[in-house]
Amino acid sequence: MKKTLFAVALILSMTACKKEEVVNATISIASPTLSDTLALGDTLKLSGTVTGTGEMHGYSVMMMNLTTGAMVYSSTYDIHADLYTVSDFWVNSVADTSVVGATIDVIKDHEGNHEMMTVNVVCLPQ
Repeated sequence: MKKTLFAVALILSMTACKKEEVVNATISIASPTLSDTLALGDTLKLSGTVTGTGEMHGYSVMMMNLTTGAMVYSSTYDIHADLYTVSDFWVNSVADTSVVGATIDVIKDHEGNHEMMTVNVVCLPQ
């Protein structure tokens, strides 16, 4: 009886402690391209794809004015998938010539591991 209980406990402990598979993510940004220049009122379109080797746990899109430190756009998507198609935009409204970083930040697993890619563009005022 003790051997049976031990065997059942051993089997349960081996199946209950399944470690999550390591997921790698490849981010490809189609637009903007590095050092694009946008006039006041132009639209900064961030588009691309994220391909994972397994299920990822969402992503964020951020556009930060690196000159002033101000976050000008941010959106988070809680989508569990192995492929994301990214398409977000922000209309340039800077007061002074600025560098804006357009970032895709992918959450690869429940442990909080991330993969990110940023493309910097120049935004002009009037």
